[in-house]
Amino acid sequence: YDPDSTKAQYLQNSEQNNVLQLAWRLAKDETSGMLVPTWPVVMTRTDVRLLNTVPMEVGLQYGFNYWDAVVKEGVSKYI
Repeated sequence: YDPDSTKAQYLQNSEQNNVLQLAWRLAKDETSGMLVPTWPVVMTRTDVRLLNTVPMEVGLQYGFNYWDAVVKEGVSKYI
């Protein structure tokens, strides 16, 4: 995250650089019979091959609003 970036720049950088994404696990609501999200699952965005022999950090998009709030307020309401 670059605090000088715009939301559009953040999304472009995120799309280009991040390896992971969140997808919601769905389950049938017994009352309504509809599918509802139950919890997020972390998954790879594309096929990846990691050749590192030492630990590494991989990227996950938190969202521009998360980082923007951290910079402006020192904390994010999304935490």
